[in-house]
Parts: sequence; structure tokens; C-alpha cells
Amino acid sequence: MSEPKRIAWQSWNALTEEFYEENDSGLSALEDILLANSHPEEMGEHPVKFFDPGPSVIYTPYGAFSVDSCLKPSNRWDCWFGYTNFDITFAVLEELEDIEGVESVKVMGRYTFFIGIGKLFGSTEVKLNIENILTDTKHISNMESVTPDLKEAIDSVKLQVDNKQFWSIFVSSMGEIDYIMADSLTDSYLSDLNKFEDLRQKIGGIIIRSSNEQKY
Repeated sequence: MSEPKRIAWQSWNALTEEFYEENDSGLSALEDILLANSHPEEMGEHPVKFFDPGPSVIYTPYGAFSVDSCLKPSNRWDCWFGYTNFDITFAVLEELEDIEGVESVKVMGRYTFFIGIGKLFGSTEVKLNIENILTDTKHISNMESVTPDLKEAIDSVKLQVDNKQFWSIFVSSMGEIDYIMADSLTDSYLSDLNKFEDLRQKIGGIIIRSSNEQKY
């Protein structure tokens, strides 16, 4: 029996942030060493002026860019490495290019690809859509992806909360259900609703709300 198709993700933007932090800390450490080894009596009236190392360069899947460049991938998109346990064929590449929110794709190797997600798209939702299309794992990312059994469970929860004026149901990308309800928009209710939204951003899923059955 073959192993189920899977994708693991690594944030390129997070890697670039680490690069900047390491560069900044390295320069600060160098300045500290130079200051510690300088002799004030030899400086006279002229303060120490450190040599400007010039613009740093960061190497990306699309070539080398100055760290100050607005055209480098991490400035243009939310960038991710995708690691698969299946071959990334031309057909897979075409499927990736057709997924809404994917603005740039580069195949790095047999099992690795790089994507840039448009700034106005939710990265979590885009990645879940990629997994839905390319792997054997099916995530809940919108109402259309809700199975009949899950819809029945959601309807059952609705019956429990329908006596309250305000309620929200969170369905995770894996189909787990949680809900909140209240007679008014209290601080506690709004705080819990924000927690649902934070979860949706982190792990995917949908939120169904009582007001006009708003889904997002």
C-alpha cells in the first residue's frame, strides 16, 4: 500500500527575517568589539567611525537581491517552500499555477517547490487548497468542502444554539466543531469570536455566524 501524499511547509519569509536579525546582531557585535578595543586617548577629538559594509545581499530562489530591494520575493509575496513525498511533475506544476492566490511557482527539485502567495490572499487557505488538490488529505476551507456527514453535525449544533440571538460555529480544517453563543454582543463573546478568527488564520477552517448566516 502506497504512502498517502503529503506536503510539509516552511516559511521563506520567516527565514529571511532570521537572516536580517543575524546580520544586525553580527554588525552590533562587531561594533561592540571595536569599541571595547579602542583607546579613547588615541581618538582625540574625532569619534570612531566604523566602516560601512555596504548593502547586504540575500540569495533567493529567484536570484540575488539587495536586502533593501522592494522586488525581492519576501517583499512581494508571502513565500513558502513546499516539501512533498510525491513527484512534482509538469501536471502538478500546472495545477499549482491554477490555484487562486498562487502568484508565483518555482520547482526546486523532484520533491520541493517554492510558491509566492499574493498579499491579498490568506496563506493558510491557499495552502489548504493546495493540499486538497494535490494530496490525499482533504481540508475544510469553505462550505463547498463540507461533507454531508459534517453538514449534519453542523445543523445539529445550530439547533442547540438557535435559541440565542448571537452565535458562531467554528469548523476547523480537519472537521472539528466548536461554538459560542450569547444573548448580546458581550466582551466575552467578541473575545471568543476573535479566538475563532485567530484559529482560522492559523489552521484553516470556516466560521458560521448567526447574523445573516455570514460565512467567512
